[in-house]
Amino acid sequence: MPPVTHRALRVPALALLSLLLVATGCASDEGTGAAVTYHRDVEPLLQKRCLGCHAKGGLAPFSFDTYAAASGASAMIANAVVNKTMPPWGAHDTDACTHARPFKDDGRLSEAEIKTLKDWHDLGAPKGETKDAPAKFVPSQNLLEGANVELKPAQGWVTEGKKDQFICFVLDPKFDTDVYVQASHVVPGNKLVAHHALVFTDGRARIGEENGKRYVLKKGAGTVSDTKNRVELDKHDAYPCFGNTGLDQETLLHTWTPGAVPDELPPNAGIRVKKGSLIVLQMHYHPLGAAADPDASTVQLKVVKEQPEFLAVAVLFGNASKQDKDTGDGLQPGADDDHCKVHGADPKTCKDKTGAAFVVPAGKAAHKELMQFTVPPAFDDGPFPGLFIYSVFNHMHYVGTDMRMSIHRKTGDPVCADDKLNPAVACVEKSCSGVELDKLETCVQQNCAVEVLSLPADCLTCMTQNIAGGVHVAAAACGKGVDPESVYGPLPKQSDSECLLQTPNWDFQWQRFYSYSGPITGLPMLGVGDKIVIECTYNNTLANRFVKEALDYLGLSEPQDVQLGDETLDEMCVGGMKLLYKPSK
Repeated sequence: MPPVTHRALRVPALALLSLLLVATGCASDEGTGAAVTYHRDVEPLLQKRCLGCHAKGGLAPFSFDTYAAASGASAMIANAVVNKTMPPWGAHDTDACTHARPFKDDGRLSEAEIKTLKDWHDLGAPKGETKDAPAKFVPSQNLLEGANVELKPAQGWVTEGKKDQFICFVLDPKFDTDVYVQASHVVPGNKLVAHHALVFTDGRARIGEENGKRYVLKKGAGTVSDTKNRVELDKHDAYPCFGNTGLDQETLLHTWTPGAVPDELPPNAGIRVKKGSLIVLQMHYHPLGAAADPDASTVQLKVVKEQPEFLAVAVLFGNASKQDKDTGDGLQPGADDDHCKVHGADPKTCKDKTGAAFVVPAGKAAHKELMQFTVPPAFDDGPFPGLFIYSVFNHMHYVGTDMRMSIHRKTGDPVCADDKLNPAVACVEKSCSGVELDKLETCVQQNCAVEVLSLPADCLTCMTQNIAGGVHVAAAACGKGVDPESVYGPLPKQSDSECLLQTPNWDFQWQRFYSYSGPITGLPMLGVGDKIVIECTYNNTLANRFVKEALDYLGLSEPQDVQLGDETLDEMCVGGMKLLYKPSK
């Protein structure tokens, strides 16, 4: 199913402005004494907040860089900012979520700025005096300062027609050693059609070639010679993709939307990119209805070869199709769940309609899917030290309307008290240090049976379940674990629960990472046993314009059941984080 298009955005700018002028009346050129005027109050605000896209030559289909254009569109501007659909910033407070921490480069207008634009429209869009006007707007080059790696397709991509396109370009940075990415950015080649971009790393680093054709490996592939799990590349070293890359070891590195500033980590942090890794640039193209000029967008990176004090890692979690019977993690049961529909069973004979199943029923306007994930005791081949959450990311497809991600921190006493746990750990360290995991259980039985069997039942069960990660991992999971302050120094107290991100007016077109502002040690922290909960809300009715447009394209008149998957009208429920930590080695 091809991606949904935004036909409404293709209304010619002059026609739209003419309609608005008829609706609002002619704007006043007087108004020198008005409480709000264009030159004094509105023009500086538009320059600061809007003209990155809404200027001549920008991505937006209409510009606000002159008084005539802005005054003619004053009703549209006021409506967009009051409804908070513009500027395109999805993180907003709700009754269920108050973002307690400030975001970097926060794109939200203040209530005072919203009032200024609304009042200006209500007053008839007075022009004011030219002497009050700010300096002429000069578009920012918006480049990544200090970038020392630039990658772009060898040939520009020509997008055409009326359907949105999602194209993945495979780029080889030729890293001959591990590097650490400290900042990243995307510079669009053709701003008129480049709608948004996602940048991934592919740690598998395998490009094959056979009979003159190049290819990369899909998820689940074995070796580069695996002929059943290949993605063939065209002359651009590209292939069609949607949602993600579909490759074997992808890691999301960067998100870009028009007007976005470069994504910079703290100067003492970096994301490790392994030697030989590929970079995959996924471009979302929004055609103009005819063949556009070629686009060859550039990925800019600032990398260093020396390991910084903090490592950053991007993690994605979600898209659970079932609930884990032992831990309770994964997809949670919901009121509308129906296993028979999900597995295609005959509803007349199917009896198992219980448990958790991911399906968004046709006609449901507020269907919810809930997932939870517990932070494991092991990380980076050692006990979990506590990780700082630097930025957060929500992801759904077109049926989604709202997504919330929260953390619920583990409280209460550990399963194993130190006076019982420490002797067992000390014995295992002394007698079984360096023993391979498959022989560890035998070693423990032979040398530390007294100490281990003296553990309380719950503690012994916990140790047994986690011993596969090593004795330190098991101890971290069942006891107090690693004290974060022993690694990072004094830390502020973390709340028992915290809403990390809510995007109550989810729009697939404007997804991005939201980075927290402040010192690293003041960021929200993940600890062993903490639970991440994500709740995704969907509207599978004709009131959802994306659903309606997709059905129109398919020649259908009624919504269809939607299930978990990678295609355009499948759905997802994915949370993401960039985490910072001090490596143990």
